[in-house]
Amino acid sequence: MNDMIPELRLKSILHFLADANAVVTIQQIADEIGVSRRTILREIPEVETWLKKNNFELIKKQGQGIQLAGDEDTRIRLKEILSGNMSVIVNIPKDRQKMLLVELLQQKEPSKLYYFTSKLGVSASTISNDLDKVEGWLEKYNLSLVRKTGLGVYITGEEKDFRRAMISLLYENLSEEELIQIIKDTVPNKRMKANVLQVNVRNRLLNLIDRGSIEKIEGIVYGLEKRLEYRLAESASIGLMVHLALAIQRIKNNEKISIDPVLLEELKGINEFVFASELADKVASEFDIEIPIDEIGYITMHLKGARVYNGTVRENGSISKQELMQIAWEMIDTVEREFGVDLKQNDKLLYDLACHLDPALRRLELNLDIRNPLLEQLKQLFPDIYRISERASEVLKQRVGRDIPESEIGFIAMHFGAAIEKSRPAAKRQYKVIVACPSGIGSSRLLSVRLEKEFKDIEIADTVSTYEVSDQLISEKQADLVISTLPIENCPVKNICVNPLLLEEDKLLIHQALRRSGPEDKKASVSNVSVDFLKSNITHIVSYSSFVTEILENHRILADPKIKNEAQLITALSEALSEDADDRELIAKQLLNKNGLRLAEDCVIMSCYLESGTHNTLLLCRTNKELMKQYCERSAEMVVVLLMPETKRMVYQSIVRDFYLFISSRSNMKKLLKSSGEEEISKRLYELLSELYMTKLYEWRTQLHA
Repeated sequence: MNDMIPELRLKSILHFLADANAVVTIQQIADEIGVSRRTILREIPEVETWLKKNNFELIKKQGQGIQLAGDEDTRIRLKEILSGNMSVIVNIPKDRQKMLLVELLQQKEPSKLYYFTSKLGVSASTISNDLDKVEGWLEKYNLSLVRKTGLGVYITGEEKDFRRAMISLLYENLSEEELIQIIKDTVPNKRMKANVLQVNVRNRLLNLIDRGSIEKIEGIVYGLEKRLEYRLAESASIGLMVHLALAIQRIKNNEKISIDPVLLEELKGINEFVFASELADKVASEFDIEIPIDEIGYITMHLKGARVYNGTVRENGSISKQELMQIAWEMIDTVEREFGVDLKQNDKLLYDLACHLDPALRRLELNLDIRNPLLEQLKQLFPDIYRISERASEVLKQRVGRDIPESEIGFIAMHFGAAIEKSRPAAKRQYKVIVACPSGIGSSRLLSVRLEKEFKDIEIADTVSTYEVSDQLISEKQADLVISTLPIENCPVKNICVNPLLLEEDKLLIHQALRRSGPEDKKASVSNVSVDFLKSNITHIVSYSSFVTEILENHRILADPKIKNEAQLITALSEALSEDADDRELIAKQLLNKNGLRLAEDCVIMSCYLESGTHNTLLLCRTNKELMKQYCERSAEMVVVLLMPETKRMVYQSIVRDFYLFISSRSNMKKLLKSSGEEEISKRLYELLSELYMTKLYEWRTQLHA
């Protein structure tokens, strides 16, 4: 009897045992799978039970480890079962129902019951009972299960509902992290650690999408993302790739999707439609298929409702930045009254929440599916915050005129939970930690404050996306650990992978890691690397000092330029930045392409680079909201352009990021906008640069004396 194995972790352990020709320790398995030793110990009884049912034996050697009994033929037989090459008798109803759904959603013709009985190894009455359950699941997606005597079983409905059901089936049975890892395992040049699933995963659910096309799609998607004015969250990028892989497979099968003509016309008027069209052209060319305009409409909807990583408010469509801020403020006001905490002074919460509401309201207005894999755990671990977030979500309900799904309330609860936890006093910190998550702001912020709350000696040095973790970042932040929700390949320091909500077993893992590098060990370690640490800090201080000095010496102010259109704006900016005609042409080209464009609340920031450049030049240009709407659809009043030598791009990367965050903050930008005339703006700029530099000096001094 060969039971289906629905749990990917269990399947990974079995694959590891099948590959091993000697005794392996529990720790070896844990390291390979990417989980804790305790987790593997908890899984072993289930592994042993499955092996016995399938006529295998697990040998346990006291003090040594475990091993699959038998010879090479035994291991080959186990691999064949795991890869699906042998007939499978599925005795677990939920697993049979998943497999039935996969079959039915992909079939174009009716299938007789005996097809399923022979495929799954159970009786016709059992299949009939399973189909009753399947029918109820399909109804949620406006699909109908038809059972006709003599003809067979099939599903009817619109193509858009077929796709919604397929995507939901994937996300219901694979966590976001598992799906990211599976997708990433199909491409070379992976940006995350692959050892969680270094097994040949042939889960039947993944037959719903064309996995063979993922590598090509990845290149196209990331090429497109560079052109966007915002960066998609890792999970949103993967979601787009899954959407395209499914669409390609359905188009190849001549399944056509349609969209409401009125909605399509509305979508044609937004920025994302341009990128969706470009993306569709490249996909069509790469896969030799024709992508209809309705398909482009759905790609546009996906982009419009996608979460972004860096907290950018995309101001287009029916929702303005001011509206988002107002909605966020009203939600915060509701939570303040319920919790009795002061959150209105928390500018970060206000802005992060507004950034989250941007794609959230788009998803709600477009009636897109909203998935939150952490919902049930959130409700269990943070019942009060979830309840208050429900109340706060009434503001959204009034805005969109419909009930807010629990999954969306869960995302909102992450933001409030993080802010409330952060508002409570913290003790002195000892270990510096970088938190890395593949998805949006909410989960990473909540994980960060949970860590600081649970571990009095942990200080969060930075919160980044998983693929931003690098030697340079570790060195710059002097991090002792990286705590992430996905394993990170070649991490320079100890990497601990945890649940975004920080479960008990996660806390144990972290405690163990901190104990292994206790105060004495940590002190010795710091002593051993103190010279390198000092050199690194001095180098960084010199670079920072050089950067600020050059800006002080080479800055331009356009306080009241007579600019009426985009062409005049580009000309004015390029002429102010250089006297050389060739350089001005190169600068103008970059400004037109908008590759280095960053959008903040009250300003637009541009980065330009010259191969022939020798120093940094900063340009502040006062403008008007209407002109900026033409240029980048943002109601900004100032353009900030930083012109740098190409040779210094990597050297100044982290410094530029600090500078942009500082100069574009709401309070600092207001100081500049309140100034009138070149002299006053220049004076205010000096004050801000002085404040920034003195703050950094204090940080460096603190680090060197820690």
